[in-house]
Amino acid sequence: MLKLRSAVLRVNSEKASPNWVMDAVTRCRAAILDKEADFKTQSKIATLFFVAPSLSSTNLNLLNQCKSAVGVLSNSSQSDPADQQSTNIATATPSNVIGAIVSANNSFAHSNSHSIALVHLYANTNSGARASAFHIDKQFASFSPFRSRKSVGRWFEPLSLEDAKSQRDFNLDEFKSVSMNTPNLHDSTEKDQLDLIKLVPSPDVLLTISDKDPNAIWGSLCRVFPSSKKIGLVSPMTPFLTGLTHTHFINGAVVDGGLVGLSLTLPDEAKKAAVVSYEYNNFTPFGDFMSITSCQGNIILTLDSSTATSQILSSLATKHGNKPLERVISSDKSLYIEIDRAGNADKNSLQVYKIVAGDLRKGNIAVDTVEDLKVGMRVRFLYQGVDAHEYNELTEAGIRFATVRESDEFASGTDLNLSAQISDNEVFVSDRLTVGSETGIVHPCGDAFEVSRVPFSTVELKI
Repeated sequence: MLKLRSAVLRVNSEKASPNWVMDAVTRCRAAILDKEADFKTQSKIATLFFVAPSLSSTNLNLLNQCKSAVGVLSNSSQSDPADQQSTNIATATPSNVIGAIVSANNSFAHSNSHSIALVHLYANTNSGARASAFHIDKQFASFSPFRSRKSVGRWFEPLSLEDAKSQRDFNLDEFKSVSMNTPNLHDSTEKDQLDLIKLVPSPDVLLTISDKDPNAIWGSLCRVFPSSKKIGLVSPMTPFLTGLTHTHFINGAVVDGGLVGLSLTLPDEAKKAAVVSYEYNNFTPFGDFMSITSCQGNIILTLDSSTATSQILSSLATKHGNKPLERVISSDKSLYIEIDRAGNADKNSLQVYKIVAGDLRKGNIAVDTVEDLKVGMRVRFLYQGVDAHEYNELTEAGIRFATVRESDEFASGTDLNLSAQISDNEVFVSDRLTVGSETGIVHPCGDAFEVSRVPFSTVELKI
């Protein structure tokens, strides 16, 4: 069986030392070592390391601090990414340390304190379980169809019932979508797939941390390793913290973007115990499920033969009457849509997406997905309440990735089961961890996957 031991330390940002990252790592390592007597018959096979600077972080020399910390954790000298082989996929090395700068540890909100999370994974010494850390360079996805795509449409006026009366028909032939209508959307080259097989040997579980464009790499992972259990975090952008677009850790190196991952090969008992699940938390539906009767790409034109925007407005009016929307919807005024792609109302086929744009005059709405929508899919509208910070607690051993809001103004949730009692400068040791990013998560969906940027969406690996 796999065992997990995590240590989280929060550091008051106003009192933090110039070397607060390394100081925190030292204390977290010591706290875990104090508990290693619990693992007499087990060996450490991998380490995960997450740094969450406070919102007020400035001039932290954070990049150098992270380089020093991952060098110590990997127990090897730091490697230079420029020395990696010429393929887009870098060679796996035996120290098995991965991580990133993230938005939050054991919390669903940004904090005014820094925090460090250190995780050790253990397996029975003679069980045959093994781990392999790997790095897939960002050039692997340089030709991804998802890069530099923009959504279309904007709300012309604030939402109101009067707006629905001025809608008109429009020419569908003049309409363009941001989704990619190609049968091989997630294809990668044969060479990339062969490199991937060499890099990630026989994975039963894949845990990844990626930049904001994980689609091409995750598509290849799903094609090459369809039966492995997978969870992923999309790391936040860090140009003003470290000078890197995304700050990822892989063994002794700090790398900019791409994907770092951990491949776990497990004995049968541990393989059965590893369970992946995902949830969308804190949503309130308004209106009933409706059928898409006209769409193109990621754009919904009509629902139950009426324009999509008129259905939103009438559903809101039915639920809330003339009450101002700001009294019921969270401060960012976002609306969401739940889509039953399989048509069977099964939890694993229900996906939630943000409504990113719309046109009240034409009546269409744009959904934040790169996959084509289809006529006949069942959908309903959702919003998050003004006090949106509730979610299911992590109650079993494992690791959970979560999407947090971009500003702490909108969220104050903390995983009560993990860290409600933690104060600054105290190390909290547990057998579970929640790691948050404002950029999103990646979770399996049938034989494919979804990238969710919906606040408080979670994907969890129970061990």
